[in-house]
Parts: sequence; C-alpha cells; structure tokens
Amino acid sequence: MLEGRPSRELWDVVDWSDAQWSAEGGESLAELHGRVAAYLKDLCAEPPADVMALVTHGDTIRAIQAVVADLGPDAMPAVTPHNGSVTRVEFCP
Repeated sequence: MLEGRPSRELWDVVDWSDAQWSAEGGESLAELHGRVAAYLKDLCAEPPADVMALVTHGDTIRAIQAVVADLGPDAMPAVTPHNGSVTRVEFCP
C-alpha cells in the first residue's frame, strides 16, 4: 500500500499523530519503539565494543532517542533526522 511511494504522498494517508497506527501488514511506531528498546537492552548487556555505529532509518533514530530519554512511543521526537546525517547517542551506562 505505501511501499515505493514518495513521502509527499504519505501525508494524506498516514496518521502521524497515532503511535498505534500502522499500514496493513506494517509496523506501528509503538511496535518499532518496543523493538528498538529490546535491541538496545540486549546491545548494552553484551556490547561488542566501547563505541558502536548503527546505520538505520530516521524513524528508528527517533525511537532510539525516545528510548534513551526514557520516553514512550507517543513522545518520540517529531523531527526526523535528514538522510546521511549523524546522530550521536550515549545510551549504555
């Protein structure tokens, strides 16, 4: 339904204000947030290195920012990082 469509077409289709919303067969922001939280917990439990680089999409970066700030999926940052940008996050104690 949404795959392959330009992002400008999604503004009339996606309910960006509802973290529970997902396209048919897709993942909601709440589910993404939960998946990211579990991954970061596992990563911190057994870090492969002192410094790690994760390469990912903007919504995943927003989810990481929320998890690290101890915010739920409804409070994920509204601004998606630009393509090719670098976001530094310190999250393992």
